[in-house]
Amino acid sequence: MGFNLDDYEDVDSRIHKFWEDRGREGRIMTEIVHLHENAEGRIDQIIIKATVLDENGIIATGFAEETLTNYGVNKTSMVENCETSSIGRALSTAGWSAKGKRASRTEMEKVERLNEVIKA
Repeated sequence: MGFNLDDYEDVDSRIHKFWEDRGREGRIMTEIVHLHENAEGRIDQIIIKATVLDENGIIATGFAEETLTNYGVNKTSMVENCETSSIGRALSTAGWSAKGKRASRTEMEKVERLNEVIKA
């Protein structure tokens, strides 16, 4: 593995920093911008956009994509995982992440999961 998950900040930490800084003036909004259904009519891919706002308007946006899998978090929680990733990306773009750590721990865990599949 070429990265250490301990070097990445989780999205929850970024969200707490945002609320500490912006308080009641802050908002985080998410929206589904794309859904794909497979031949059986089951949603198997999603793209979510997160928007970070304050009293002056939009600060930043972030997008994330997830695909349904037969294992791991995306087997049962693909939508929730995607929403969390999009929020993490938006907050990072807006400056709520450690310098040089744009990718969140959630995103790096996704990389780790994909690397394990490739190895198998």
